Amino acid sequence: MNEDTKPMYDWLENCYPKESTRKTQKTRFESFLKWCNKTPKQLVEEFEQKQARSLILKYQNYLSNEKIVQKGRRKGEKGLMANAVRSFVNPVRAFYSEECETVKKLKRRILKAQIATNEHVFSLSDLQKIWHVCNTRDKAIIACGASLGWEVSAFLAMKREFFERLVKRARSEDLDFIAFDFIREKTNTTQYGILTPCAIDSLERWLEHEDSKKGLWNGLTIDGLNKRLKSLVKEANITTIGSIRWHLLRKWLYNVLARNGMIEDQRKLILGKSIGLTDLTYMPTLKQDAFDKFKQIYPLAMSLVSYSNHKRKDESVKEMIATLTRALVGLYEQQKAKETTHGRVQLEPIKTTKAYSVEVEEEEPTMLSQLKAILALVES
Repeated sequence: MNEDTKPMYDWLENCYPKESTRKTQKTRFESFLKWCNKTPKQLVEEFEQKQARSLILKYQNYLSNEKIVQKGRRKGEKGLMANAVRSFVNPVRAFYSEECETVKKLKRRILKAQIATNEHVFSLSDLQKIWHVCNTRDKAIIACGASLGWEVSAFLAMKREFFERLVKRARSEDLDFIAFDFIREKTNTTQYGILTPCAIDSLERWLEHEDSKKGLWNGLTIDGLNKRLKSLVKEANITTIGSIRWHLLRKWLYNVLARNGMIEDQRKLILGKSIGLTDLTYMPTLKQDAFDKFKQIYPLAMSLVSYSNHKRKDESVKEMIATLTRALVGLYEQQKAKETTHGRVQLEPIKTTKAYSVEVEEEEPTMLSQLKAILALVES
């Protein structure tokens, strides 16, 4: 950093507490500096409303019409798409607002955000197919992505130590679901994260499998995550209707919650979207209500596997065996009582051989004792 670049670094430090966000905004702002051939210091010293406004609009026009090698560029066309253009123009406006003053009369002249088109729409069946071709890390990634619905930057910044504690807490308290508060940097609002049984189980396996110092996901990048997701979709033989990117998991979660009756404010809380302070004041049980509804929706509309986790599966099997064994014991004793009564009335005069009598007397108590032993073992 020198005197020419100091205003840029001051702006980044003051406005973006997260390092990854600072890095992204710095890269985009430097593209503007290269285009206009000015330093941050010159922009501040030469600032005038009219000149700054004209510079921003010319830059927007350049991004929209010139052939630029960027990921947001339309295939076979010139210029970036509207949302990509906005992502490069907004840092310039933010710099002026922080280091000079807000550039006025731009509201109606800046390109409007557009709804993304030509994208695939994930279904639960798609995610289940993906799950079955995943390795240990991929299962943890897909399960957590579907459970939390976080944007890619927040997801990749997940702290290993914190999620290790969450998993241990869930196991020690025998919890199927565990919830926690998280501040979403983009909106500076509380995001109510909920880990599902599948997410807890897959995270536990990944944490046991890999002890990395490169963060929870071994230093995975945004490009790497999107490429891996595309590869998994291909491996799962999913027929897509559009492009694939990580953000589609966030959309999937929001839609699933909406379709299954979760109210808007609960969905906003889980996805980290802004909720009016007045609304929050009048909904003191919003978190608990959202948590309860989430757990209700999960089994039929969100589970990536046919059971929640291995521990719960074992308990279900044990319960079924116990129920069946009790029924067999009851039926056996009923049948034995009927046969005894029937024998006294009609078969008492009939003399059976000693060998047969011994066989009957020994076989029946042995079967009953075996059933009762099984029941005792299952219930222990």
